[in-house]
Amino acid sequence: MSLLDRLKALFAGGGRGDDRHVLAVHILTHRCREPIRVEINLRNELSPAEEPDAAFFVRKLVLGSGRKRCFDRAEVLLWFDQGRKLLRHQVQGGRWLSPEEYQAELERFHAPPPPEEPPTGAEAGSQEGIQADSQQETSSPAP
Repeated sequence: MSLLDRLKALFAGGGRGDDRHVLAVHILTHRCREPIRVEINLRNELSPAEEPDAAFFVRKLVLGSGRKRCFDRAEVLLWFDQGRKLLRHQVQGGRWLSPEEYQAELERFHAPPPPEEPPTGAEAGSQEGIQADSQQETSSPAP
């Protein structure tokens, strides 16, 4: 790849660099049930851990998109070894998802809502009675 091709890929968005240094984390927020994907840059975002069993630590506060008028946030805590391999994780305000679970939740989240079913039985009778009462009130002559 020539220098010109590399520059073109970089400015076109294709030159993200080495994906080995990016960890994708998938979570599902509790309140909004929104699936969220977060990328952790393993070169720049890790801090030294204060725990004896982990070398590095990262804390991410994840905010939902606000889609469906629900705003939620979750906190992701990750611990890594000296080779920057994930040792353990903790999610507060949500739960950890595998990539397959994330895809399924993403499809569910973006699916259109199911159509409302018309009221049946006693519900339909009470709705008709309410409509009839409101029509009688509005059609009565003024004194």
